Amino acid sequence: MGFGIVMGLLASASWAAANVFIQRAGRAVGPFRALVWAQVTGGLLLLPIALLLDHRSGVTPGAEFLTWTIVAALSAVVAYTSMFYAFERGRLSVVVPVMSSWSVIAAAVSIAILHQRIRHAQLAGASSVVLGVLIVSRYAQADPHAGVGTSGRARGALGASIAAALGFGVLIPAIDRL
Repeated sequence: MGFGIVMGLLASASWAAANVFIQRAGRAVGPFRALVWAQVTGGLLLLPIALLLDHRSGVTPGAEFLTWTIVAALSAVVAYTSMFYAFERGRLSVVVPVMSSWSVIAAAVSIAILHQRIRHAQLAGASSVVLGVLIVSRYAQADPHAGVGTSGRARGALGASIAAALGFGVLIPAIDRL
């Protein structure tokens, strides 16, 4: 369990740094070009690690595997495209907290589809995430000096961050199932 917590913290720190770099890259070359370069570069960097850690089971994948693969692939396309679009058009202080609600969506999908159970502490954490998202979203709409919330560009970024949350919220349980 300690290893999982450390890896979770490292993943969180990596996401925080990536958010800043993704926004800068998206604004420099456009969100979709930045997305392609990030995925290609990340895939190449991950390849040696994946080969080292891959433990093939020898089991031939069936229909369930194919179904979850399609769900994961479609969710990833929605999640990453929306994330890069939101980062390019919106402020990180607004879109990142909204995207962070993916964890609540992933928990809901895990409970409803994968029949996993939730503990009281997890429910309290999910509630705090939802409350934080609501506060950030409300503040973004009410702050006239922030340059967000009223323009079409900012609404598009907020909508894209919601789509990213939904995409990641489905992607993570799909990967777990795979």
